[in-house]
Amino acid sequence: MDQDALIAELERATKDREPVDAIVRRLAEPGADAAPGLVAAVALTDVIPFLNAPDSSTRYTAAQTVRAIGAGSGPVLAGIRRNGPSRLRRHALTALAVIGEADLLDERDRRALQRLIRVKAALDTPEALPDHQWIAVPGATYEGLFEAMGLHDRIPCTLSMGLSAAENDSVDVTDPDGTRHTAYRVFVTPELDGWRLVYANTPLSPAVWKYTDVIERISAACGQAQFFAQDEQSDSMIWAVALDGVLRRRYWRNELPEWEGDPMDWEEPLTDEDHAEEHEPNATTEADTNGAAWALSLVPEDIDEDTTLRGHGWLAISRAGVGHTAFAGALRI
Repeated sequence: MDQDALIAELERATKDREPVDAIVRRLAEPGADAAPGLVAAVALTDVIPFLNAPDSSTRYTAAQTVRAIGAGSGPVLAGIRRNGPSRLRRHALTALAVIGEADLLDERDRRALQRLIRVKAALDTPEALPDHQWIAVPGATYEGLFEAMGLHDRIPCTLSMGLSAAENDSVDVTDPDGTRHTAYRVFVTPELDGWRLVYANTPLSPAVWKYTDVIERISAACGQAQFFAQDEQSDSMIWAVALDGVLRRRYWRNELPEWEGDPMDWEEPLTDEDHAEEHEPNATTEADTNGAAWALSLVPEDIDEDTTLRGHGWLAISRAGVGHTAFAGALRI
């Protein structure tokens, strides 16, 4: 395929958006009759303007296309940032962030990327969030959680950035003396109906951070912290509340004892029909994680356009000096 034919095909595809990803993938396959460099240069200039399109479906398709081209297009995008054309500079900045090549940016462009993230964060709309494991903290007092969790280098982020960071939230690092450590990435959401949710999938595993210790530390700084986890495969359910540094109430299915602490005011007591005599004295009917979350704060999967969103999210790291570029994978803005 010659250059003119390639340009014509890509121009046709960009008008219909959906086929762009498939075309780029095909042209990038080994043995395709278009040079990879040509594919990258032409496809990028045609596609990256859609990264900042008004509607989310168009932006999503464009981002998928840019990722299909691959991280090897970073130098092309960096060249656009330095040399133009000017109409593409803003889109090239977005594309570099999409493919995880922000380390190619100079200091001025890094500041521009930070501004871009803040702009995108201001346009965030509430959407359903993962409900497999999370912490809830009052939005008015959440600032204390960063020190309580030992977090560093926090940066503003969009919801999309935070969720993509949670997909790849750990990295092994080596100190100058050769000591190996694992660093973790933690996502704190914007305020949602008065609450900030904290996603730290790997760090909150029992082998790393004991969740009761974590929420006790957070609650000492923030007044209250709640932990929720559920696993459909193992039928495990956990919900826990800590107030002012002390674990107040905890339910953990499959653990003995299942219940810890006295029932809270909103909990429904067991009745004779529930065979109350077979349960622990402090047991209630509230054994469902999402049911407890509904009573205590909010249910992530119920978040929608009617949820009140304030502020922006944060990404932070569990070890100082590691930096955000140490983690593999691109972050979706």
